[in-house]
This record gives sequence, C-alpha cells and structure tokens, in this order.
Amino acid sequence: MTGPTGVGKTSLLAAMYPHLEKHFPGNGYSLVPEPNTKQLLDELAEKLKKLGEGGTKVTDKQIAGTPQAQEFNFDLVYDNGDTRVTDVNLQIWDIPGAFCTSNNGLQAQEYLRGSDVSFWCIDSVALMKGNNEAVNAPTTMANVIANSKLNKGHSVCLVLMRSETWEHNGKMGDLFTQLRHQFGSAAATLHGNPNIGKVYYCSVQTTGNLHFNSYEGTEPVFIRNAAGAGYAPKHCELPVLCAVRQSLESVIEAARREIKRIIDECFPFTRRCPLMPGHFSYKRNKGLAERLAKRLAQVSKDVERCLQAEEKSQRLFRW
Repeated sequence: MTGPTGVGKTSLLAAMYPHLEKHFPGNGYSLVPEPNTKQLLDELAEKLKKLGEGGTKVTDKQIAGTPQAQEFNFDLVYDNGDTRVTDVNLQIWDIPGAFCTSNNGLQAQEYLRGSDVSFWCIDSVALMKGNNEAVNAPTTMANVIANSKLNKGHSVCLVLMRSETWEHNGKMGDLFTQLRHQFGSAAATLHGNPNIGKVYYCSVQTTGNLHFNSYEGTEPVFIRNAAGAGYAPKHCELPVLCAVRQSLESVIEAARREIKRIIDECFPFTRRCPLMPGHFSYKRNKGLAERLAKRLAQVSKDVERCLQAEEKSQRLFRW
C-alpha cells in the first residue's frame, strides 16, 4: 500500500475487507483475515463507518494514517464441506506516506522489495482540483515503485480514492481522463521497469456518501449526499482482487514445480510398482500437490473472470 500521507491508504483496507470476506469470486474459497488483522480492521472499519454516518459537514481525511508500517495478513481458505485448508497467505503492508516521499523513498522500497503487487493510492479531490503535484507527488511515487527490487511480473494498481463526488455527478469519464493526463509520465516510468507486468487503474468509494464541497485552507471539506444515502463503500475490493490474481500466478507456478520435484525425486520403479516401498507415499504426495494446483488454477480463473467483467463495465482499466 503506497502513496503520500493522507491519500487514504488505510481507509481502503478498512472498507474493502468485509466485501471480500463475504463475496470472494472463487468456488469454495474465501479470503479470511487472520485474528490480529481482523481485530485491527474491525476497529478501522468502525471509525470509517462513523465518519460516513456523522454530521452533514466532514473535514476529516477519512482515517488518520500511521507513522509506522502496519502488517495485514489474510488466508485464502478452501472449504468444500469435507476439507478446510489454507492454500495461500496474502501479506499486505500499509506503508506510511513519509516513507514514500522522503529520503528518495528508500524506506518504502524496503517494503516493496520482493513484492508481487503494489496499490498506489491517489487523492481524487487533489487530482481534480489542481493540487495533484503537491498532494499526490506522481513523479516521486512512480520512481519509488519503479526503482524497487520487485518480483518479476509485479502488478501495480493505481487507486483513485474518494471518487464519490464524480460518480454521483456522472463525471467518472472526466476523472479517468484527468488521471491519464496527469499520470501519463508516471505510467511510462512504471512500464520502464522490466519486472513490472500489468498496470491497472480503478476508482473506489470508501464511504459511498461523502462528496467534496470546498477547501478550508488546505483541507478538503465533504458533505453528505443530498439524497441521505447511508454509509455504503463501493468497488473497494477491486485492487485486492488484482493482488490475489497476481499472487495466484506465482503460487500456481510453485505448485507445478513441487509436482515436478515429487516425480523427479522418486525412483522410476517406485513410481510404477504399487508393491515398492514408498509407492503409497509418492502417490499421496503427488495427488495432494496436483489437487492444490488444480484448485488454485480454478480460483485464478474465477478471479480473472471477475476482473474481466469489471473491465467490461469500465470500473477497472489496464494501462
């Protein structure tokens, strides 16, 4: 999770996880936060909900960030009624904005090292109201990510935070046009890193009902939807689905290597003859590895279909 201070990184995590807990697009699969992560996210989600249910005028920038990097862990759990097993672990680091924008981003690069996916959070209000360079620091952020030692095939998802105003007014096209215009050079910098594969962009609504009204000094002021809509985050799961899809590619490849290792390390006669010592163990280990690879391949297809549907509906784009 990258981005300058105050753009809404922690808010994105707080808003997205309840959706994925209930509606993960994989047959028999769910994305479950580990106990410590769940406790922290429950607390953050409650703060976000109160913000979305508060007074008419809101000056808070969603949830206050953290001065230290925070770790969030999720398990991709398979449960078909007979078998319940964790197939994949997903670790997300919420990196403080100061780590990204000071000292050439060296602290942020330590967390990005060896990662499969990065979420780059962008303040939509600053983008649309002329404060983009000062608030979002596109050149600095692009260099931080592109200069990191990333895993091959690393995906980047640019996430437009607080997009409620433009979706409510039917001006999402304007928002995406401005993003492509203001971040064109940054996207080129990302694509210049040979380890970066897909670059996505999307918008999210972390409350669903707070719309930008004006600035008080340097702080944006939000007001409640005139229709009186309650707290209702939208599209917050899209970046995490991109992350899961990318991570699954790595895990599936590892599972296939494991199958090959099991076959290669077993003496040919042991593999072929049921009476040979070790044959049962070989069959069992190979069968477990093959079932895992098959399950992961299927859930990867399920997530990919979901992402393709979001692209078709023009909520998620590839740059």
